[in-house]
Amino acid sequence: MRYYIGPEGPRDAEWAIVAEKPGYDELQLLTQTGAGRPLIGASGKMVDAHLIRVGTHRSRVWLTNAVQNFDTLGNPTDQDIQREQVRLGRELMALPRLKCVVAMGASALASLSNFHMVDIANRRGSILETWWGLKMVPTYHPSFYMHGEWRFKPVVEFDLKRAYEQSRFPDIRRPERTYYVEPTFREAVDLLQGLRGAAQISFDIETFRGHIKGESHISCIAFSTSPETAFCIPFMRGSRASYWEDPATEAYIWTLIQAALDQPRTSYITQNGLFDTWHLWRHGIVSPHMGRGFDTMYSHRYIAPGMPHDLAFLVSIYTEEPYYKDESGNWASDVRVPDHQFWLYNCKDAACTMEVAIAETQDMAELEMLDYYQTWVQTQWPALARMRQQGIRVDPVELIAARQKLARDRDSLEATIKGELGWIPNTKSYINMKKALDLLRVPYQLTKTGKPKTDKESMYTYAARFPHARETLMNCLSITKVRTTVSNFMTIALDGANRYHASIDLEKDVTGRNASEGDEHGGPQIHNIPKPVRKLFLPDDDESELTQADMKQAEAMVVAWDARDPLLMATFKAGKDIHRVRACLIYRDWVSQTLPPDDLLASIQVACPACLTKGETECNHSERYMGKQSGHALVYRMGPRRFCTEQAKNNVFITEHTAKVVRKMVVSQYIQDWWTRTEVELLRTGWLRNHLGRKREFYGTFDDKMLNQALSWIAQSTVNSVKERAILYLEDRLPEGSRIVTETHDSVLISGKVWQRAEIVRLTKEAFDVQLDIHGDTLTIPIDVTHGPSWGEQRKVA
Repeated sequence: MRYYIGPEGPRDAEWAIVAEKPGYDELQLLTQTGAGRPLIGASGKMVDAHLIRVGTHRSRVWLTNAVQNFDTLGNPTDQDIQREQVRLGRELMALPRLKCVVAMGASALASLSNFHMVDIANRRGSILETWWGLKMVPTYHPSFYMHGEWRFKPVVEFDLKRAYEQSRFPDIRRPERTYYVEPTFREAVDLLQGLRGAAQISFDIETFRGHIKGESHISCIAFSTSPETAFCIPFMRGSRASYWEDPATEAYIWTLIQAALDQPRTSYITQNGLFDTWHLWRHGIVSPHMGRGFDTMYSHRYIAPGMPHDLAFLVSIYTEEPYYKDESGNWASDVRVPDHQFWLYNCKDAACTMEVAIAETQDMAELEMLDYYQTWVQTQWPALARMRQQGIRVDPVELIAARQKLARDRDSLEATIKGELGWIPNTKSYINMKKALDLLRVPYQLTKTGKPKTDKESMYTYAARFPHARETLMNCLSITKVRTTVSNFMTIALDGANRYHASIDLEKDVTGRNASEGDEHGGPQIHNIPKPVRKLFLPDDDESELTQADMKQAEAMVVAWDARDPLLMATFKAGKDIHRVRACLIYRDWVSQTLPPDDLLASIQVACPACLTKGETECNHSERYMGKQSGHALVYRMGPRRFCTEQAKNNVFITEHTAKVVRKMVVSQYIQDWWTRTEVELLRTGWLRNHLGRKREFYGTFDDKMLNQALSWIAQSTVNSVKERAILYLEDRLPEGSRIVTETHDSVLISGKVWQRAEIVRLTKEAFDVQLDIHGDTLTIPIDVTHGPSWGEQRKVA
């Protein structure tokens, strides 16, 4: 049977929405009443709500589908779409006042663009043309965010608002920009000298890969002082021949670029500028004033941490420039776009970045976020840039030994797995792991696409549920980790001074934490170096040592004060071990809100019997470690099943019933009241502010996941804010010959002369002496300061 559901709306509508295909609710209405209406189901209700918030109503919009005539409720095929393109075009062209149409979903975009545009993720938000010349704005279908991507709900509403505004006039009004490319030497000099005294300069580089892995060269750089204009200075042509006639000419151009980027009164604007300034530094160009600049990627990570932050997305939100990122071609391949087009693309990046920055600045000021960003976030730039530029020294002999040991561990695990399965699987292949699960007689769950779930979390779940296969599954998980570590340390590249230059990225995590990646050659993330191999990393020279300042149990302290939990607060005020206290609640039946006696605390084991026999003094299977894990997880509302999975990662296997019992013991009424207060605030405003003034909006549909994220954000972002202040304090005050080598969420690592130890300790304690006013009670998070000849050999020194 073939079904048909026609359009709905007034014929004098000024805008229309084209969805993809009728769904179950539309079909039910059709079969029950004989009349069909588009967009009446769950997605339709979302569209109705969006329209009301935009300022209109569905009765004023023409609603239709790319496919109206259908046999089944499956996704429309290309043939389905093509069959009805003429019908859809005639339907819309017959509306006399229609000025703009929304292509809602990939199928609608394909139909309205005659399949010239099918990438809805890139095109959404752009003001484009249909195949017959009508203005259109693509956006996601609501079913996209309703199936788990709720963060894009406000994006769909934004796109609908843009379309509604565009329906007031028929023409497409593009931003007017002037670009200067292919300059002569005289023109290049005039353009660069024209940057002198500019209040704001946006700049953007393009790089291409060299013949050696990890090698990158700057092919061109664009500058903009306003969204209306930009110019590009090329250095390479498509054949990778030099643009300039002789090296002396190019060298002079670089001196002018250096002068343009070294103006203390200029605000420099970038998109992912730590990447650009790193490559400029490698070419001998320094940009010392970036701490007072503005980066559109990093600031947007602060404004909307759960959203995409690439320039294409930001341009789609903050400008009316249509999607253009495909205009660059693939510059790293042998097939490239013409040079002229590529240089125009470079100019467009610089001008659009300037326009995005102006709009973001206004947004942040209205949201009362600008001062925090400028004072505490962007100002970290010089410190982070120097960490990468100066790198961290590596012991090459220890590196070889570590590689050999890791390779032996890998080979040993592979031999064990081969003995258990008869072959060595690729543990990252779901096909290989399905075969392994079948051999082990482990029933597996399926993904939405019908593939077996073999991700890390699922494998730990299988290991917890099926003891007969546990050892082999844990070995498979271990081999994945070991192989990754081997790969990272096999590819780590050192410069001539045996230094590793890992990148550090600002504001990467939703809590505001920085993140690290390997360098151009690969290599390990400096933030996630396993403790057993940290001894590879050395101070800057043989007269120096590494000092680490670590905020111990910092998150737990913030939670204790924020929840006003008397037992937890008493623990920290008395200087006791919170993990032992929680272990007393779990293993010693301690139920009082007063501190357990010292002898009871001392009775908590820090290493299980099996590990003690191996000579280990601490382990991940002990009573104390269970107290630590429960505090990190359960106070943030982690469910019992997930808690079981987390314990399985440490070869600790407990039942869901045991996890529920542990949660009941660890989570006090004060913690639960904290959950309730946070939930009320989220429902009331959608915003939270941490204890040092950092703000975050939580968007999407309120659910348990959002509340869990909010609870962890309060503590984690507060700790991170303390670390931000410490970095800024130390960056300006550390004595000559010492510097911050790297940082993590709750610590900093400093290289300094041994005889500077007392001064470094004093400054470090001052840096972390940040008073938090939490509900009228002051909290200052203490730090542990350790020293050693390597990162892995740290000890306290009186």
